[in-house]
Amino acid sequence: MKHTTNKVYYRALQNIQDWGRPRKDFMKDRHHPQMYVDRMKFFLGLLGNPQHAYKVIHVTGTAGKGTVSTMLQEVLISSGQRTGLYTSPYCVSAIENIRVDHLYISPTSVTSIVALLKPMIERARRSSYGVPSYFEIMTAVALLYFKKKNCDWVVLEAGLGGRYDATNVVDRPVVTAITSVGYDHTNVLGNTLQKIAHDKAGIIKDGSHFFTTVSDVKLLKIFQKICTQQLAVFTSVRGSNKELVHRIGVFLKLPKAVINKGIARTHLPCRLEAIDKRPTIILDGAHNELKINYLFDRLKYIPKEKRIIIFGIADDKNKKAILMRVAQETNQIVFTNFSFIGFPGRHCADPKELSRIARSFSKNLDVTISHTPLGALKKARVLATRNSIIIATGSFYLTGELRKQWYPEEWILKHRSSFVPKH
Repeated sequence: MKHTTNKVYYRALQNIQDWGRPRKDFMKDRHHPQMYVDRMKFFLGLLGNPQHAYKVIHVTGTAGKGTVSTMLQEVLISSGQRTGLYTSPYCVSAIENIRVDHLYISPTSVTSIVALLKPMIERARRSSYGVPSYFEIMTAVALLYFKKKNCDWVVLEAGLGGRYDATNVVDRPVVTAITSVGYDHTNVLGNTLQKIAHDKAGIIKDGSHFFTTVSDVKLLKIFQKICTQQLAVFTSVRGSNKELVHRIGVFLKLPKAVINKGIARTHLPCRLEAIDKRPTIILDGAHNELKINYLFDRLKYIPKEKRIIIFGIADDKNKKAILMRVAQETNQIVFTNFSFIGFPGRHCADPKELSRIARSFSKNLDVTISHTPLGALKKARVLATRNSIIIATGSFYLTGELRKQWYPEEWILKHRSSFVPKH
């Protein structure tokens, strides 16, 4: 138990982890994947179906879905609507996944909802569905909290894929959106873009208005076909995530000034976040090809020789494809490990293996290995000069561990925010 004023909260969080301790094959049984959604619907039925208490926007995508979801929440807040937001993963604290307006769920609220869940967990255990997973239980906590706070709107970011994700229990979302389709979680979603797109398109529901910035014609045909089947309205958006949010805001009949205000206020931790100076340190949780490419496209103004990269990534990612880009973007990399909290079936890639792969793409690469994120940060600082830029990337678990040096979990629990308020 942590030495903290939030001991009861941490005990509640441990209960969630113990109840829903994920199996090593979690979400990998694709013979009967509908069981994940059926189990979630059964559990929410025990809780009175809180997902029916508000209007919902459901967002998925290989990259950009967290940013788009947060932008949409900010736009709705700017319009005067009480709005909930559910995203994942978190950077430092689990409360970051659940937000109403500009405040994360309080530790006290988590504790009270977990106490309410306990008898329902036992009922689920005795049922044919079994106990929900950790992510499913956290999703239920969020949906209950949004109902408790009388939200007008809720923006749900899918955790993985869409069709069989725990968030895909909303029968009639007003808006559904897919930000992008790329190769990620291929062991679960499929090894072709068409299979991945079909899984993500599972969030499209009867009567919803669907928006996407995907431009691949083959994938758009998949979306159009499912929209036709679901009697959903299809809208293809050319442009960036901001344009996607703008088009959704216009559909919701919000003034352009309100939309622009919400977009401008959007600020997320560990997304191109400049966290320190002398040297400048940038945290970005990019963990797939699309996100890594976006990161370095945005940082092209920084000369390669000034960059020192701290890198760690999950072992189940496409390490070669990602490192091919990373190795081209710097002369110095510090490889490191990190821990997966609440996911014992997942592991970090071996830093030695990563260094071998990176050197195969760039023979003159200066490689250093540290077995902890903090150790990697210390080594990067030793390597840095006054003009160096340290970039930590590859996983939100890695960047979250580093972010604790500036924003400890106790600070976030106290302020229910990831940032110092602007006055």
